[in-house]
Amino acid sequence: MKITLASAPVKNNNLKRTEKFIDLFHRVSIGWKEYTKTDGHYCEGKHFNAFEYEEKRFAAALCGDLWTYGRPQEMKAVGADAVLWPVWCDYNADKWNNTIKYEYAKQTEK
Repeated sequence: MKITLASAPVKNNNLKRTEKFIDLFHRVSIGWKEYTKTDGHYCEGKHFNAFEYEEKRFAAALCGDLWTYGRPQEMKAVGADAVLWPVWCDYNADKWNNTIKYEYAKQTEK
């Protein structure tokens, strides 16, 4: 996951915008990866790291990273003010809103 700060909007699919590179994060969990179906282009990172933006300390995680044994404690040790944790969820709205989102919230407390 490449995290950038765009200083100008993209117009007409023109990707020549000014960006400030903030962080490059590779998921630390294996996730869905089937090693027999992937090559070296899909790889995992070794650890979480933090970056600073406007005097705040951030860290990133992806999908199953914070469900992997020991990783929530590792994330906590990074000392971030906020964690960016995009996840892929294919739950229906009822199940997400009545149960699953609370499981995710509980996981963030670890």
